Amino acid sequence: MKSPTKGFALTELITVMVILGILLSIVSLNFSSWQKKYYIENQAKEMMADLNDLRMRAIQTKSNHVAVLSANPQLMTFRSYTSEEPVTLTTGREVFRKSLKYPVKRQKTGGSLDVCGDIGITPRGFTQDFQVGGTFQSNQTLVILPVGSSASLDCLVISDARINLGQNNGTGCVFK
Repeated sequence: MKSPTKGFALTELITVMVILGILLSIVSLNFSSWQKKYYIENQAKEMMADLNDLRMRAIQTKSNHVAVLSANPQLMTFRSYTSEEPVTLTTGREVFRKSLKYPVKRQKTGGSLDVCGDIGITPRGFTQDFQVGGTFQSNQTLVILPVGSSASLDCLVISDARINLGQNNGTGCVFK
C-alpha cells in the first residue's frame, strides 16, 4: 500500500502568499510613517542641542553669535562675531553649518507659518534681535514641517533664556 503524498496544494500556497503580501504592505506603510516621525523628533532634539551649544559658545567666548535660518529653511548656519564688528550676514565668521532633513518655519500668532528669523545670542547667553535677515521675537516658535506628522516632538519655542521642545497643535507648541 502506498502512503499518500505529503505537501501543499497550489491553492493553499497562493492563499498564504496573498496573506503575506497584504501583511507586508501594511507593515511597510506603518514603517515609513514611524521612520518619518523618528526623523522629525530627532531633528527637533538636534536643533535644540545645537542652539544650546551656540548659546554656550557665546557665553564662553563673550561674543555675539547668530543661528541663520532665514536664507534657507533646510540649512542652519551658525556665525560668530567679535565685539567690534557689526552683526550682519556679510560679517562674522561661520562656526559651522548643518543641513536639515525637513524644512523649518516660524509659527506666527494664530497658527500661520512664515519664514524663520535669525536667532541672535548675546555674550550673556540671551536671545536678542540683531535685525539679521529677519526679526527675532521672544518666545518664537519654530515648527518642523510637515505639520501634522503626529511626531511627539516637532516644534521648538525659543525664549530669552531657554529653549523648550513640544508638539505642534496647529496654533502653538504644547511643551513635552
